[in-house]
Amino acid sequence: MLEDVFRRIQRKLYRYFESREGLIREARDVLRFSRESIQLIHQKKYEEAWESLGRAKSLIKKLNEEKLKDPRLKYSGFWLDVSKEFAEAYLTFVIVSNVLEGKQLEIPDPEALGILEEAWVLGLCETAGELKREIFMAIESNDFKKARKLLGIINEIYGLVSSLLLPNAIIPNLKARVDYLRSILISSEETLLRLEKEYEFSKKIYGIKR
Repeated sequence: MLEDVFRRIQRKLYRYFESREGLIREARDVLRFSRESIQLIHQKKYEEAWESLGRAKSLIKKLNEEKLKDPRLKYSGFWLDVSKEFAEAYLTFVIVSNVLEGKQLEIPDPEALGILEEAWVLGLCETAGELKREIFMAIESNDFKKARKLLGIINEIYGLVSSLLLPNAIIPNLKARVDYLRSILISSEETLLRLEKEYEFSKKIYGIKR
């Protein structure tokens, strides 16, 4: 009698293990496409970035239909990390496209991306780091107007995320993420103000034109 129960549990655990291994294998492609899209965004290859995001999104849809019906997988730390990176890439694409390319893309919610709310919030936090990189690229081109727009979005992200009063059990390392956002905001603002002043001073001395 004891063995019968044990064998049923064993079969279920083996099925869970196989599903988990399958999820890990396919999730690697989600990570690859997400990271690839971020690099393409910074290279201003927006069409290629969109294609990579589309591949990642299609994989997430497939995984939701096949592998993620088991809550142990859907709510696992591994899948949270994967979906967080996808959210980071997707939100970065939309924000950069709207600010730098003048597009009117809607900010997708977690349901539209096929991910959990906490992954969306964590991805948004990571987006700030990518926007900081875009700020520096705009500064290199002396496009301080766009740099200020991006800084304003980082400020908005910080204000929104810091307003969340939730324990780590809901959003892991939330306080650390808020501190990260604050450091990104402060360092970006200081760099932007300093370099813009230097540029304006150079214009006056050397007659540099925009």
